[in-house]
This record gives sequence, structure tokens and C-alpha cells, in this order.
Amino acid sequence: MSVFLIGYRGSGKTTVGRRLADRLWQSFVDSDERVVAAVGGITIKEIFEREGEAGFRDRESAVVRELAAAADHVVALGGGAVLRPENRAAIAAGGHKVIYLRCDAAELYRRIHADPATAASRPALTHLGGT
Repeated sequence: MSVFLIGYRGSGKTTVGRRLADRLWQSFVDSDERVVAAVGGITIKEIFEREGEAGFRDRESAVVRELAAAADHVVALGGGAVLRPENRAAIAAGGHKVIYLRCDAAELYRRIHADPATAASRPALTHLGGT
């Protein structure tokens, strides 16, 4: 059994995931990092620009299937990964635990805007913009 952390961008999935994995003596995996590695290191923002959101989500689903088939690790999922039914089904089929990290909207805003890498590596949250 693995632990999958879900939540909005900036909710702390990576930070909490690293700490939890250390406490559980398990490996930590960030699904976004796996997607980026699979495409040769281009950013998620660039994947969105080249392939659109659907292309990125297809790549993300392939990573989620791979991670859901393994055991004994802590996974930080990308913020939108749980929106696809097939991703939720793969995680459920593996019998994994899912933890939702909830965070106040003002704190999410502060964290996202405090991270200098966000604008360069992440797509806008909506068609109106927003990092």
C-alpha cells in the first residue's frame, strides 16, 4: 500500500510528502517530476504549450497508472490528477491511502506567488491567467 497526497497547487504535497516518506521509511515520488522526466526535462508549462492540457493529462495518467501499480511509497500527485476518473480508479484499485491536503485560499495564493519557479514552470491556472 502507498500513500497518495492530493490537493491544490501550493497545498504542500511535495513538502509533506518528503517528510512523510522519511517517517514511513518509504520512497517519495512527485508525479509532476515523473512527467517532466519522461519528456526529457521540459517544463509542465512547455508541455501545456506544445500538447495542450489534454496531452499533459494523458502523460500524467500514464504516470499515475505506473505509480498505482507499485507499493510502499508516498506520492505527491499533481493538483489536477484526481480530476480524471481513470486516475482515481487506478489508485482505488491498488488499495492505496489518499490524503487530501487542505489549505486556505489566501495561503495558497501567498505560497504560489512566493515561489519564483511557478510562473516559469507551471501553466496558468485559468484562461484568464494566474500562476
